[in-house]
Amino acid sequence: MKSDTRLRVNTEKLGDIRDIIQYLQVLEMAYNHLYAFEFIISDAKLRHKKLNESTYSSWGTTKPVRTIPNIRKPVEVVLPDDRIQITSIIIKSPGFWEFLGNINPLEVIRKYLCDRHERKKDEAYRNQQERERGELENEKVRTQIVQEKVNVLKDLGVPEEKIRKALFEHVIKPLGELDTIQDKRLVVDAEIIGGNSSDHSRDDSREF
Repeated sequence: MKSDTRLRVNTEKLGDIRDIIQYLQVLEMAYNHLYAFEFIISDAKLRHKKLNESTYSSWGTTKPVRTIPNIRKPVEVVLPDDRIQITSIIIKSPGFWEFLGNINPLEVIRKYLCDRHERKKDEAYRNQQERERGELENEKVRTQIVQEKVNVLKDLGVPEEKIRKALFEHVIKPLGELDTIQDKRLVVDAEIIGGNSSDHSRDDSREF
């Protein structure tokens, strides 16, 4: 459910029009895919509940969930009220963008951007050999960020191959696309802004 909580994405530069278009498309895509992943988990929980609302479960065993939705167009499962929106833009040096949306995908995006930003601070990471290894580490980080959710699917009995497919399509791949805009410094890191902690960011003015 959308609340007053917002994602503030910090930036060091604005970039040209193509960069900004790419930035917004990549961020929206990541948000929609992560929202779809949350939808899959909710659907699996509901299926599990319905499967086990029978005399079968009274014998001390439970029926596993064998199928999960195959979502080809994540935007189609995003509720209208949950679509990601821009609420504020401050572009200077540094600047930020603020987005309103469902807290769950916003929090995953925040954590991934911040974790990767911290790792990039390490000079060793910038070494080419370390960079190649770092790409593999990035995939591990993308998985670890949603590990608790993956464990939920496992506990519900969802087959491993279906979990891996959903994880790659809706978490690993879209989060990986964020790397490009972060490497261009269009994105540095991010933070969650909630409640009345930054009411000034709701000002309709735009500073470029």
